[in-house]
Amino acid sequence: MCSPPLVGRDRERGLLARATAQQRAVVLISGEAGTGKTRLVHELGVPPDAPARAGPLLGRCHPAPAPFPYGPLIEALRGAPIPARLNPVCGTLHPLLPECAHLLPDPPPAPADHSSRRHRLFRAFREILTALAPAVLVIEDVHWIDPDTRALLDFLVPRPPDRLTLVLTYRPEELPGDYPVAALAARLPPGTFRAELELDPLTPDDIGHLCDAMLGDHRPLPGGFAARLHTRTRGNPLAAVELLRHLRATGTDPARPTGPDDTGLPPALRDALLERLSRLGRHARAIVHTAAVLGEPATEALLTAVAELTPVHAARGLDQALTRRILHTAPDGAIGFPHPLMLQAAYNSLPLARRRRLHRRAAAVLGTEPDPPYAAMAAHSREAGLHDAWTTYAEQAADRAVATGDDGTAAELLRDALTRPRLTPAARSRLAVKLGRAALTGLATEETITLLRQIIDEQGLSAGIRGELRLELGLLLLNQAGQGAQARNELARACAELSHRPALAARAMSALAVPRSTPEPVDAHRRWLRRATAAAGHSGDPVISTAVAVNRATLLAQLGDARAWEVALPDPADPLERAQRREFTRGALNLADAAVMLGDYPRAEHYLRLTTELATTAEVPFTLVLVGAESTGLLLDWARGRWEGLAERARGAARSPHLAGLPLVAAEIDLVRANLALAQGDPAEAEELLRGVGGAAAAHLVPIRAAALGTLGRILLARGEAEGAWRGIDPVLCLIRSKGIWVWASDLTPGLEALLALGHDTLADDLLTRFAAGVEGAAAPAAAAALPRWRALVAEHRGQAAEAAALFAQAEAAYRALPRPYDAARMLEARGRCLPGEGETAVLAEALRAYLVLGASWDAARCRRALRERGVSTPHVGQRGYGGALSPREQEIVRLAAGGRTNREIAAMLYLSPRTVETHVANALGKLGLRSRKELARGR
Repeated sequence: MCSPPLVGRDRERGLLARATAQQRAVVLISGEAGTGKTRLVHELGVPPDAPARAGPLLGRCHPAPAPFPYGPLIEALRGAPIPARLNPVCGTLHPLLPECAHLLPDPPPAPADHSSRRHRLFRAFREILTALAPAVLVIEDVHWIDPDTRALLDFLVPRPPDRLTLVLTYRPEELPGDYPVAALAARLPPGTFRAELELDPLTPDDIGHLCDAMLGDHRPLPGGFAARLHTRTRGNPLAAVELLRHLRATGTDPARPTGPDDTGLPPALRDALLERLSRLGRHARAIVHTAAVLGEPATEALLTAVAELTPVHAARGLDQALTRRILHTAPDGAIGFPHPLMLQAAYNSLPLARRRRLHRRAAAVLGTEPDPPYAAMAAHSREAGLHDAWTTYAEQAADRAVATGDDGTAAELLRDALTRPRLTPAARSRLAVKLGRAALTGLATEETITLLRQIIDEQGLSAGIRGELRLELGLLLLNQAGQGAQARNELARACAELSHRPALAARAMSALAVPRSTPEPVDAHRRWLRRATAAAGHSGDPVISTAVAVNRATLLAQLGDARAWEVALPDPADPLERAQRREFTRGALNLADAAVMLGDYPRAEHYLRLTTELATTAEVPFTLVLVGAESTGLLLDWARGRWEGLAERARGAARSPHLAGLPLVAAEIDLVRANLALAQGDPAEAEELLRGVGGAAAAHLVPIRAAALGTLGRILLARGEAEGAWRGIDPVLCLIRSKGIWVWASDLTPGLEALLALGHDTLADDLLTRFAAGVEGAAAPAAAAALPRWRALVAEHRGQAAEAAALFAQAEAAYRALPRPYDAARMLEARGRCLPGEGETAVLAEALRAYLVLGASWDAARCRRALRERGVSTPHVGQRGYGGALSPREQEIVRLAAGGRTNREIAAMLYLSPRTVETHVANALGKLGLRSRKELARGR
């Protein structure tokens, strides 16, 4: 790998360049360890009139108990191009520069006293620097300066040689208290250029440039990588470079969140950090190690107590650690590490016995606080090997988190506690039940599901406990993991095991009442609902009755039954018991989801607002519901044509860390991204996303799977692959047929088109008949709009153009009323195909305008081509000159070309000729100052 570039230091480089052009200059460069002082001065140039072979004279101060006198000057001069005919006083340097003896004058007679000898030596250094001028003398790490070099600088600075630029670098935090380097500048003679540079941490953009330079040709970087790396390194250049080198060498991600025990610290970075720690005094090291064990910023009193130091010793140690910038003070006054890497190095440097003793002490001291932080005490007890205390504190912390509504934290604590060795069966089952309950309303992980499965299979559990655990597992599989068939099996078994616990049995039964991807008919869901209602009444539990009522509304809404909207949900300001509020919140989101699927967008807007208000007025926001509400909102905005900024919002949602455990939500977001990609001219990206949405987890949500397969069918039909389109859609139509929920088929129009294209007219007629019968009487505006659309396609196929045009107009009016402007525009285009003569071109032109307003370039290109084939020119609306900037069409083609698409592929995607694409690519390359498509790809 090449040497990393110097980023984020343009201003400093410019100022150094100015300094070297002056008659005399002194530049002071300060910055903490790793900020790039050495790198900056090593790139330093020399005065323009310096000898051709000359470079900066570089010398470094070294941390040694007894540093060598004048060490940095000797190091700088040893390899310098010393000229002939030096001032005789330079012969004084013979003892210090024996390797240069042949270039130096003969040694003069030694003075009698030490003071005179020293003065002559100072003069010799000044004369040899004068002879080397114009030159740049760099002395690095002045915080370690030896007394003799310090005295020499005191001599040189007030009377510097002409054409000498003196550059001193240092760490302010490690300067001796009696040596303010900046005070040197006050002693400069008039006319001397002076500058003081403080190197700040790099910005996130700087770190991004560094990543691109060091890894750009190695592997694609994940979204947010540079930001995460900046967070972990706090912009320290050395840390960032070493971590990037570590990534390149090992293939691991150095920007991932880590704990202090992580061993992935690169050796060079680890050693640099430990070298700073090693120079601390005993009490300062004790404070730093205590801060590393505590892990979070702490008060001085807590650090003192855990470190077991006297207040005086603790204050001295803390003062040194803060002065050296090993620790820093946060705005709230707490004391911690300036970046996670220093914490990690300090923690890993502790011997195991010392580390455990500090953890044990931390747990004990924290336990004396008025409101003990049980979560921290659990973590310290675990690391100290105190297993009983670990379990006790973890359970107390989880109970407290549940009481405040922070179920995600509770689940994490309980999952961790269940990994404890030699946990009693009673404690294991108790903690597991609490884990399952917390995970249902927090965000579960694959580890939680695996752990619950293991415990369910263990011997010794009562039927009631096993049934409760199985219920929790089934609900996690159903609502978060998207594993419908497995969830159904677990829930059905739970119902039998919970025969003596009617409240929990009712919850399992009501979950089975909600139709998913399993093949049983809708009547089976109604039977589960009747059983759940009876069990809830028998239990007398108002929360369970609320849960069953919510699932009744969900079932009815999925069927397009208007009675779904009769379920009363509370005002967000109403005082509600937390569990009941969560049931109502879940119900509001379910109804919002169903309303989007049904095309009842005003209701969807209402229930989304209610969901957000109910979820955010709790003590701790209902994260699981809020994540789901975001994806539902994206679907709603897609349908209603509110596309401004929608792609960016969807991409942002797709990067959410919560999505790893929520494949159903991820599927909804990817559906929006795919629909936008297709409409905006990238069917290849759309197809890739849609095939992912059609996976096993996404198949759990039939309406989402149906919408995805419908869009994928459009792409395949556009390529003439009717067989492939039907092959993808047929299974979901079979499922819809077996369940009898035809409102789910509203977006499967391409299935009908595929049958007609394949000549399967009888099958097409049968499908239309079943769909019409299935949606008759349903409160489903999307299905009501789709029905005339389906009928129009059959009429068009039979050559009944007038009837088809009238039906397309009916569908267009219905879509416009929803409103669903994209589908309304597509109905305009379809109607135009069926009209004769000028009527056809007028309607196609109207459809083109609608597409352009939406930004649907793929469809607009198709419309333009149809109009051109009919002899109608189609200038771009608002067409203008773009000068040196890329036009929207050029931007679109550049994006596709940079992604590796060929001209022919781009032409097919955008309904253009390859020659037109070639012209656009050439124009774009010229505007961007690039020579080839390869450069275009590299600059993506």
